[in-house]
Amino acid sequence: MNKDKYFLIVPASGVGRRMGSSTPKQYLRLENGLTIIDQCLKTLLEINLISGFVVALSSTDSFFKSSSFFNHSKILAIAEGGQERFNSVLNALNSLNETAQPNDWVLVHDSVRPCIKKSDIEKLIREVSKESVGGLLATS
Repeated sequence: MNKDKYFLIVPASGVGRRMGSSTPKQYLRLENGLTIIDQCLKTLLEINLISGFVVALSSTDSFFKSSSFFNHSKILAIAEGGQERFNSVLNALNSLNETAQPNDWVLVHDSVRPCIKKSDIEKLIREVSKESVGGLLATS
């Protein structure tokens, strides 16, 4: 495996407008008691190959401070979420300017997809590290 670092952006700036809820979807609770975003982060933070995370939040987010992962050492920055998802990702990428190097990799995983498997991300990282091309992981 190469010596490039891997960073992960977690867009989480939805405000629940389409759901018509006062609680954004990423903060709804699952059967195990965790919020959707906390379940997602719990899995992703277990991946030792990832050097750091950036979470993109809405400027009006008042929920993430209550997350058990709010002060996690691998969360390098909280970026301001944008009007659209791509704006949030761009803001998060910009926050990595001082940390990431040109050959490092950046993964993006949406905060409301809590069924991600650690093994799937690890396999993706192993595969992309063999070649200097991008990778895409989509699971059903």
